[in-house]
Amino acid sequence: MHYNPYVVPIAKEGNRNYPPNQYYQFYQLPIIIHYLYPYVYDLDNILEAFFDCFITTTKSFEMLDSKRYFYDFIHDIQTALITKNFIPEPPHVFKVKDPKERIIKAPRFKTRVIQKALIQVVGPFLDNSAIPFSYANIPERGTLNIKRKVFEILQICPLVLVMDVHHFFPSINNTYLRCMLYDLIKDPDLYYMLSSCVPKAPIGIDIGSITSQYFANLYLDPLDKLVCYTLGNTNYCRYMDDFLIGVNSIEEANFTFHLVNEFLNSVLEVTLNTNSRIIRSNDEFEFVGFRYKDKIPYMKDIRLENVLNAIKEFSVLDYGTDMYPYLLRDYVLNYIINAYTYTADYNGIKTVIKALHDIGINDCLLKKDKLSIVSV
Repeated sequence: MHYNPYVVPIAKEGNRNYPPNQYYQFYQLPIIIHYLYPYVYDLDNILEAFFDCFITTTKSFEMLDSKRYFYDFIHDIQTALITKNFIPEPPHVFKVKDPKERIIKAPRFKTRVIQKALIQVVGPFLDNSAIPFSYANIPERGTLNIKRKVFEILQICPLVLVMDVHHFFPSINNTYLRCMLYDLIKDPDLYYMLSSCVPKAPIGIDIGSITSQYFANLYLDPLDKLVCYTLGNTNYCRYMDDFLIGVNSIEEANFTFHLVNEFLNSVLEVTLNTNSRIIRSNDEFEFVGFRYKDKIPYMKDIRLENVLNAIKEFSVLDYGTDMYPYLLRDYVLNYIINAYTYTADYNGIKTVIKALHDIGINDCLLKKDKLSIVSV
């Protein structure tokens, strides 16, 4: 049984060589003890995974072929899952800047559907095992939910630790990750297939697949348990490798900072970014998509800059106001509605509306686009 051309490394009782530590007591009880793997290759589960991937992924010739030869495609996936014998093709590799440059390795469509079928079964168990203040990949816990938690912490705590992990995905110890999966999942087939999604390299997982997102989130789950259970501090939230901790004194802040730093270094073998710091709760800082100043959330400056650049490009290319509803409206609306609904960034909204006025988008069009929510 091979998921790729090489033997899949797996954890066993005799080679669970990640550091023995009191904080791993939270992994003594598995989250999956029943034989659930048949649910993965169940036809309904595969179809749900297929249509979810097809709807949410940029269309390609490979995807269009899968739709054209739909029955053969679904049969191949089900057979690969039943036999646990699938060799994935090389991923699509490209760079993005958001704002820092990242190398994305997006899996091919068939691999994506298989990984989605796995996560649809395992994901809810992983979500339920997470603390309430972990927000990445969990339904109803997106960036808007973490914004509310951050706002709540800022009202309560005079000091906050704003922290993130340096080069998180490339720094993950894959042996430790497999050991975590081994402790949590006692269905051997389910564990085998999940473990096969972990790269064979000793260090680093790819950015771009749904399994990588769940693995990365799971890898820092011991940190969540350390802060919330061992320290008993619920003024905490984390979105992937960005996390914020509220404290009541500088002594508590220094103790927490050094404990977290030591835990990440010695147990998980990752390091904090140099921009991790202790600040006052009314200082200005950015965290998970929003900028905070005087304890109030605003849209990040880069979001406003991107919208203004899009408006400028629309004007320079001289598309004309008639093309605005087709080329620019949705992008502008997304910024304005989010800024109006979730932040107090009214100056940013007015700046965008003024930029639209300057290129000839008049009040009539603004009203049609429901942009009259803010008077200019």
